Amino acid sequence: MKNYHAKPHGTRYLVPGTVTWGNTRSQCIPPNYFTGFRLGATLRRLGCSDIVMLQSSIPSTDSGLLRRQAEAIIPTPWGRFNMIAYAESADEWMPHIALVSERAIAKKGAPVIVRLHSECMTGDLFGSKRCDCGEQLDFAMRIIAEQGGVLLYLRQEGRGIGIINKLKAYQLQDQGLDTVEANVHLGLEIDARQYDIALAMLRDLDIDRIELLTNNPEKIVAFDQSGIEIVDRLPIVIPPRTENESYLRTKREQMGHLYDLVRSR
Repeated sequence: MKNYHAKPHGTRYLVPGTVTWGNTRSQCIPPNYFTGFRLGATLRRLGCSDIVMLQSSIPSTDSGLLRRQAEAIIPTPWGRFNMIAYAESADEWMPHIALVSERAIAKKGAPVIVRLHSECMTGDLFGSKRCDCGEQLDFAMRIIAEQGGVLLYLRQEGRGIGIINKLKAYQLQDQGLDTVEANVHLGLEIDARQYDIALAMLRDLDIDRIELLTNNPEKIVAFDQSGIEIVDRLPIVIPPRTENESYLRTKREQMGHLYDLVRSR
């Protein structure tokens, strides 16, 4: 199975106002967004007539080759889940994972709570306070265990750029860039995640009506014309910390994430 770690393959041209991330995905950015980078000599002050050449970091994937490779019941602090590994080959060391709560199995015909959670080693595993990923994972697992649902754990570390590039981006953030500016400075996508894999996993699980647990509008758009109906969106409310308040504000203001910031802890 191809992994999602960033590997430059080909070139895209980025013009202020309209950004194209490959053949099937686009994202709009305000025309004046590229006029205030704090990047020293690396990028000069840009106007709307400027074109910035970036390396695309989205590798090609074929969700049609994804197969259910193995599964087992896993007892967790939140409850018992059936863990299912999806990959193109049984030899894949980093498969995508579906965690299906016992209560979800009983919800035949009713909408199922679903969380698409992209891997975040720093937050999920080590409890990093630079992001809210680990707390979002805990929140989602608790809700899914209590009410019945499915968590899809997608191997798209660092919004699809991989752990090495993510650490490089952290260094730039420590120098004053925000999370969006840091990715662009490295020649990477602002958000390189893809969700066709998640759709394939849900179809394999025979799930066609969901309550989507997310703050990310791109995850909602991913279900357009998928045949899977979003009955409702369930917000994830995590109070910001001093260490991640700026990061969360950038996600809301620059990436359109759907939440209001409450007082930081």
